[in-house]
Amino acid sequence: MEVALFAVLANAIFAGIEPPDPNSDSRVYVEVLGWLMAIGIVAADKLSVFYANAVSLTVAFWFTFAMNRIFSFRSKAPLLGQLGIYTALFVFNLIATSAIVGVLVNSVNLIPVIAKTISIGCIVSWNFLIYKFLIFR
Repeated sequence: MEVALFAVLANAIFAGIEPPDPNSDSRVYVEVLGWLMAIGIVAADKLSVFYANAVSLTVAFWFTFAMNRIFSFRSKAPLLGQLGIYTALFVFNLIATSAIVGVLVNSVNLIPVIAKTISIGCIVSWNFLIYKFLIFR
């Protein structure tokens, strides 16, 4: 699901997106994006990949949280406590997948869908252990 959504977003919805104007009101956003471009995680001509990754991961976050809580782990623990830990993990995963996808697309020249698939493989492996032993115990 996440890879399919990523592909649609990167190739159709966000295709051809332009970098923001450095003189815009969104100074923090422009500075962070500039920093990500400087270290090679984001390329100006591949912003669609960066945005598609963020949106597809966010959609997957809500879907997997609900499915894991209800079906996989059948958790009865307090929702807000689990959601807090899960949100912290989401922020880490967003940073990690943006870095993995960005480096693989911009430096290794992999096609975005392959890079996204590799990043998902990485996060699935560490997420399961965190879900099982920390979040949904």
